[in-house]
Amino acid sequence: MWMVILSSILLFCSVLNAQYTITSGTGKTITSGTGKMITGYSPVRYGVVSTPTPPVDYAVDTVDFFDFESEPPGDWTEAEQQTYFNARNGYQYQQDYETCDIVEMDWDGEERHTLRIEHKTDELWHGYGIEGFLSDTVTEIYMRYRWKFGENYNAGKDGKMPGFDNAGDLESGTVGWDEEDIRPDQDMPWEWKVGWKGGGILQSYMYDDSDQAFSNGYVPWGNNEDSVLLFYGTPYDIIIRNKMTTFTGTTSNDDGIFEAWVNGKKVLEETELTHHWWGYDTVTYGINAMVLSNFFGGSDTTTKPMRTCYGYMTDLLFYRDTANDTWGQVQTNPDDDILDYPGAMSAQDFYVDSIIDIETENVTSVDYPSATPYYTNYRWLVVAPEGYVPQVDFETGDYTYGSMNHLIFMDGKGWGATELDRVVGSDPDLGNNFDGNGTVTATGRYMFISYVTGYNGWGNQVGGAFSAEVTFIPD
Repeated sequence: MWMVILSSILLFCSVLNAQYTITSGTGKTITSGTGKMITGYSPVRYGVVSTPTPPVDYAVDTVDFFDFESEPPGDWTEAEQQTYFNARNGYQYQQDYETCDIVEMDWDGEERHTLRIEHKTDELWHGYGIEGFLSDTVTEIYMRYRWKFGENYNAGKDGKMPGFDNAGDLESGTVGWDEEDIRPDQDMPWEWKVGWKGGGILQSYMYDDSDQAFSNGYVPWGNNEDSVLLFYGTPYDIIIRNKMTTFTGTTSNDDGIFEAWVNGKKVLEETELTHHWWGYDTVTYGINAMVLSNFFGGSDTTTKPMRTCYGYMTDLLFYRDTANDTWGQVQTNPDDDILDYPGAMSAQDFYVDSIIDIETENVTSVDYPSATPYYTNYRWLVVAPEGYVPQVDFETGDYTYGSMNHLIFMDGKGWGATELDRVVGSDPDLGNNFDGNGTVTATGRYMFISYVTGYNGWGNQVGGAFSAEVTFIPD
């Protein structure tokens, strides 16, 4: 039967384009010698583009690598995207191919081709979501990509970011999403990825196989570092490890692992997960697809972006970290160790809108003394002279506040800075906050301040207004 089907496909493709060749390999993939789209096969499969080889200094066992350098800047068509990612389709809700293009952007001092994802003003459920088949089906894998939220990202919303899933049975050609013939007990396969919470806090976002159990949380050890607070406008390295459940005979040990790092710092960990397909072995039905998603989550009008904003991604690498002691083991990586990962960027400074380096200038909110418009992101860097440290004083400033906002103070100017203090939500009296004296003081020359305003779901303007005095005190 397989030979009859294969012969028919070969005949069709030879008519379409004489250069097409189809190789069975293990019987699970169909590839095209030219990397162009293959049609006439149900469900639709696309030719696998020979993805670029990562730089030598990556030195890892690469499964797939996408740096977009082969894709010219400008519009990126549906067919081009599906071919590039060996994709099945846009995979859920109403994510659009039209919401992305290729742009040139500086990453770590080098101009790189970048996938730019547009989130359109006032459009619900639109964003980007594409499901691409990996070159191999695996039970454990790492994913590393460079990521940046645009400077004016809608800060008060929650949403989704890239991860993994199982796209279905490649051998029979069936697919996972909403295919009841594959999952009669569930209409969705497992899906593991990260997301963000309002204010830019990284979170886990996953479905596993225990009655479609859902996990959505963030862990405490990252909450006081920049590694879990993804400040908008600043580039980051994001790394994910996904390890499926092991079995004793045909019984799941419910020992799946999900871990995530930002800039090598561990920020998320989920363990004891029931992570497999019911009734299927993980070798055949393992991790075989990437879910390249970036969209605002939820299903009502409070989740839609209130102004057009962008997410950016490049250097997407899938690899086996066989040099890591935890590889192949039901074991998590140590919480305090810095992960050694390929293609690490050099330390980055935070993106800022305003630099304050004189004492006569206050830290003043946008449109002060009027309320700050909702979905405003604004960032200050306070720089003291050598031998001094900056202090901001709300006791001598003026403050009114809204209910869905994040005011965060970091001790430093970039990666590695730690949190000095924060106010989340409503606090009408900053003068008595911050240990009761209304002041926040850095330990070095630099203090980074981020203020993002949210949205209460009823269209009200809920941003606060404040002005705090800056002083420099001897170190």
